[in-house]
Amino acid sequence: PPRKFKNVLAEWLAAHKVPQFHTAETEKYAHVTFFFNGGQEVQFDLEERGLVPSPKVPTYDLKPEMNMEGVRDSVVEAIGTGKYPFIMCNLASPDMVGHTGVYDKALIACAICD
Repeated sequence: PPRKFKNVLAEWLAAHKVPQFHTAETEKYAHVTFFFNGGQEVQFDLEERGLVPSPKVPTYDLKPEMNMEGVRDSVVEAIGTGKYPFIMCNLASPDMVGHTGVYDKALIACAICD
């Protein structure tokens, strides 16, 4: 049976009135929202989110940087507000390009995150 998780980090932050920001590309958005929040379709108090569109390509080896610039900009903007003691992001390109098995493109995907 599915497990119900209590007091996951996002929930704990909300209970302690800590503003938080979660951001990712479309491909990994569920990882910084649904999965991080304990498998719940809930947005906790003081939790704000940024959704960055993933590129529309047949396979991500064709655009190994994906939309890392968009994620970077989302994080930089959140930092700039001075509002969030907790900021979380997911860097999709190493995982998504790695799954294509195209090694030289996976190296590019990793490098773009650095």
